[in-house]
Amino acid sequence: MPYRRLPNTDIARLKALRIALKKGSDIPPFKLAFRQGTLNQVKAFLPSYENALSEHKNAYNLQVQKSKDYHRAMKKARMYVSHFIQVVNMAVQRGEMTTTMRSYFGMHNSDKKLPDLSSEEEILE
Repeated sequence: MPYRRLPNTDIARLKALRIALKKGSDIPPFKLAFRQGTLNQVKAFLPSYENALSEHKNAYNLQVQKSKDYHRAMKKARMYVSHFIQVVNMAVQRGEMTTTMRSYFGMHNSDKKLPDLSSEEEILE
């Protein structure tokens, strides 16, 4: 039994649609392997499909760029928060601040180590 390989990626589908459109314009309608109605559907669908693929690619590229900017900003925010907590702890250790100042900044009074700052929620907290 013959195996019919269908396109399984967007690019392969686009290529198949373009080939079908080219075959439909080169070969007379009665010799086509598909109906004339299908050819009309391909003609109507292909421009919107190409546009959708283009928009998807642009959105993906924008998301990649914004993700890089976001991770850069999160790294900087993590460093700022970490340094602030370290400075507060050193001020308490030197006696310039009382341990109750830690609770003012949302830390436990007896907590002398840095909290885990690996996620966005922990940095915001």
